[in-house]
Amino acid sequence: MHDCALKTDGTLWCWGENAKGQLGDGTLTEKRELPVRVTALGTAAVDVAAGENFSCARKADGTLWCWGAYANGRLGLGELTANQRWPVRVTALGSNVVSVALSNDFGCAIRSDRSLWCWGNNANGQNGAGAATNLSPVQVLALGTAVADVELGVSHACARKLDGTVWCWGLNDEGQVGSGTVGGSVTAPTQVSGLGSDTRELSAGLDFTCARKRSDGSLWCWGTNAEQELGVVNQDCNQSHTTCVPLVTESPVALRSAMVQCGCGDGICTGAEYTYATCPADCPSGTFLLPEVPVCGDGTCSPFVVSDNSGYDEAYWENCRNCPQECGACPVCGNGVCDGPTSSHEGESCSSCPQDCGCGASQVCNSGSCCTPKTCAVDFAGQCGSKSDGCGVTLSCGCGASQVCNSGSCCTPKTCAVDFAGQCGSKSDGCGVTLTCGCGASQVCNSGSCCTPTTCAALAPVCGSVSNGCGGTLSCGTCSAESESNGTTASANAIASAGTVKSGKISSSSDVDYYKVTLAAGQTLTVDLRPASGKDYDVEIYNPGTTKVASGVTRGAGALERVTYTAPAAATVYIKVLGYSSAYSGTVNYYLKVSW
Repeated sequence: MHDCALKTDGTLWCWGENAKGQLGDGTLTEKRELPVRVTALGTAAVDVAAGENFSCARKADGTLWCWGAYANGRLGLGELTANQRWPVRVTALGSNVVSVALSNDFGCAIRSDRSLWCWGNNANGQNGAGAATNLSPVQVLALGTAVADVELGVSHACARKLDGTVWCWGLNDEGQVGSGTVGGSVTAPTQVSGLGSDTRELSAGLDFTCARKRSDGSLWCWGTNAEQELGVVNQDCNQSHTTCVPLVTESPVALRSAMVQCGCGDGICTGAEYTYATCPADCPSGTFLLPEVPVCGDGTCSPFVVSDNSGYDEAYWENCRNCPQECGACPVCGNGVCDGPTSSHEGESCSSCPQDCGCGASQVCNSGSCCTPKTCAVDFAGQCGSKSDGCGVTLSCGCGASQVCNSGSCCTPKTCAVDFAGQCGSKSDGCGVTLTCGCGASQVCNSGSCCTPTTCAALAPVCGSVSNGCGGTLSCGTCSAESESNGTTASANAIASAGTVKSGKISSSSDVDYYKVTLAAGQTLTVDLRPASGKDYDVEIYNPGTTKVASGVTRGAGALERVTYTAPAAATVYIKVLGYSSAYSGTVNYYLKVSW
């Protein structure tokens, strides 16, 4: 057993048993004899409910927080974790909760759209939807969005809709659902037909339920009456009056009707006679709980605050209209004063009295309160789609001329030409669309980038199978490979045909390659050397006496070198290829073209 109370400063205090953390003070101290503050909620608590070993509180921002025992999913957190010593937010309900009610091991909450959501133990259908245990809140869809309030028994629930009808569901072993039958469970909300659409208040006990009608103030109850819960002393009454309400009422029975059936003066003090003080003969003076009609002039204002907007039951309750001498005068619209609500009148608002409670130039009246509506340009800049202006209007926010709406936000899509220039393949435009970017007419797509492939002519001298630089392969004619035994003029590779392309490797600083060509007098020898990429090789020409007679211009790593030599007389000359600046490769070829 534990209790919780809200203070006017918005703080929440709890006391009693705490073995499951139901006091929310961060401890598991078995019990607290004095109230302890639920500090985690700050000063924002506006509503609280206590169940069996767990508690829930609604904050001013509309969020719901629960703590204590977790069994049967009673905390609504979406999983069976552990007992919670501190308040934990029920995120599934968002920030739109307007009321909460708890029972032994299940709970229900009403959201601002007047939809009803329940969670926890559902063994008897008391959640109105879902499985045997609902770990997260589920909407009671059958009630739509018209729920005014909800009351919970041990294993049954009842809701009053805005139209004044009452609907119940759950365990019905004592007739507490009011369906006209007893036994089993009712898993879907069922209207309590005997009440019509005239109810103003609703309350549920362990296994019985009561509702008050608006039209005549009569109280109607149904369910078990083992302890006279229905307000009729049935055991005594049944002994001599067989027409009285039975112990288990299978449908609502008006207490005042029950009083008439048993009769004033029969010596039996029924619940109705006791409560409404209508039969002093059966219920002795001094035992009355509440006078039938408050007396205007007795010095006490006896107001009754209603839970809807339909006014006040003036036939039975005092207020500013029927008893101003005790309850004060009603607000006067037009006197320049915006009167707030009191216990005896509903007060004025911008909708009921715009003369006194008008709104500012930038405001509108929304449900009786002044409200500054949000705008797409200011409050939802960069956002798109349907947005609430916070004052009852739905805005349709769009995007700029060059933008599109993507998942509720405005987005400027990327383009292949600007954002992916030089790239190809599938690209995201950043706004939910996949682009297919291509390349120019002379280009190909290589690993996501556009590339212009080279040619054999551009690579010359070259031979054999070589890369085109864009992921492809070129076939550049037949190669004549050098022999690794040609490291001296004596072992030089002979080149007999002009235009021959040789391929070879320089694998170390001591590795050189020699080639020999026989020239006639006056013939000019042209030698082109293409080193391996990143390698710096040189080419030189020697006469038969092994004297260097010509050499290429040093042009740096990877650059094409050319050397020419005109033979003054018929002779065999030698072409030498060597590495330069320690740049060698024993795996990548160089290419040498010899012409004369």
